[in-house]
Order: sequence, then structure tokens, then C-alpha cells
Amino acid sequence: MKNKIVSIALVSLLSMSFSGCFNNEASCSGSTEAQLVEEIALPSIKDKFIYQKMNDIEPMSGVYLYMKKLASTVGGDNKNVKNQYEETYNKASEEAEKEFQNYKFELEGIRTTSKDKELHQVECSATVKVKLASYEGSYNIEYSSQLSDDKNSVYVEVSSLE
Repeated sequence: MKNKIVSIALVSLLSMSFSGCFNNEASCSGSTEAQLVEEIALPSIKDKFIYQKMNDIEPMSGVYLYMKKLASTVGGDNKNVKNQYEETYNKASEEAEKEFQNYKFELEGIRTTSKDKELHQVECSATVKVKLASYEGSYNIEYSSQLSDDKNSVYVEVSSLE
């Protein structure tokens, strides 16, 4: 269940425009694609870190984070989500903000899982490594990269982060 919620929350799309910065082919490992993957994935990784911190502070309190995500995903109002762990969430969020000030994000083992030359699109898999002062984590990620028709923009969509 929690993986489905995370996957639903991750289906995002970002693009960047750079004239003449692309080869005429979509890529899984280009610097622009990596930057966009980072921008999309980092908020979810931060949420996972907060969830872990909440459980470290008070076991089972991390459920609150997923309740908030579920409420926002299905169009509910977060204010209506009853929570006795608000203080724990705030404390874990503050710790996360401090930890993520000097983070290191790397995509490793990047693989092209499918390629459509006609659509200028590739499907990709990789391992995300995140290093913080007191935490290191790795996650499997799946994403796609597609060039615009004029080949001046690249669009990246993250479909899974586990």
C-alpha cells in the first residue's frame, strides 16, 4: 500500500529548455536528465527520511506522513486528518531540513530499458544514492526521458522510487 501511495505521488513531469544542448536523441544518463530526476525524486526521498526519523522518535508515528499524502492524493483536506503526532512530524521535518542542506545525490547503474526513436523517448532504471551527514540511502528508480518535437526541451517523468 505505501509503495502505491509513493508511486502515485511520484508521477511528476518536469522539463528544461536548452537550445542546442541535446544530440537529437533522448538519454537516460545526460546531465540535464539527471538534474531533472533529482528535482523530481528529492522531495519523496526527503519524505522517506522524515518517515524514518518520526519512527525513530516515536514508533508508528510515521503513519501520519502517509495519511497526509493519501489525503492530498485523493483530494482530501490535510486539516481533516486527525493526528496526535503533529509535534513529532514537525521535529522530524526540522531535522530533515538541516540534514538536506548539504546532501549528495547520485544516479548509479543507469540502464536504458527501452528506446523509441520515433518518439525520441527512453525508459530508464537506475539506483539513486543519497548521502547526508548522518544518513546514507539507496533507492531503485524508474523514469522516462523524452525530447520535445523541436528537440529544444527534454521532459522527464519519474514513475517509481522504492
